[in-house]
Amino acid sequence: IITVNAMLFPTSVANSLIAVGTDGLQERDRMVRAAVAIICELALKNPEVVAKRGGLSTILKSVIDCQLSRINEALITTVLHLLNHPCTRQYVRVDVELEQILAPFTDFHYRHNADTAEGQLKEDRESRFLSSRMAIVAAFRSWSGIINLCKVGNSGIQSLIGLLCIPNMEVRVSTETAPNICMKN
Repeated sequence: IITVNAMLFPTSVANSLIAVGTDGLQERDRMVRAAVAIICELALKNPEVVAKRGGLSTILKSVIDCQLSRINEALITTVLHLLNHPCTRQYVRVDVELEQILAPFTDFHYRHNADTAEGQLKEDRESRFLSSRMAIVAAFRSWSGIINLCKVGNSGIQSLIGLLCIPNMEVRVSTETAPNICMKN
């Protein structure tokens, strides 16, 4: 359907794909990656349908869920592609969407899933730090990512730099090791 005419893509199917992409990991649904991949492709061909249904938030939530660098980069690149073009930029909420990738670093009480057990909280935080680092690196590889994360005012890069002054060692150690991840990529 997307290949033939993405403008005729049924909203009911888009709603279903976004629901699977948003809550599928918690439900252990095996169609999560396929649903998110279709949402990404639809976002490139018909961004209005995806944006109005909350699909961009689903994509960015999937970025924080994914520790595989190629998939993580493909997901964030979809949003960066929309930000790069003036006709599609309107669908990305300015101070909300892209800053979601910074949440594991900038929110001390960040929990990706409210159902995460206390015993697994440390492992979950470490995997979110890794996913967030990969997404930040991918964002800084494009002009649209640099411009959006470094904009004047309350920007994402200012928040990350501000973290280095905070006495919370767990976040500081994760932030200070980010250059090592950048060098590997």
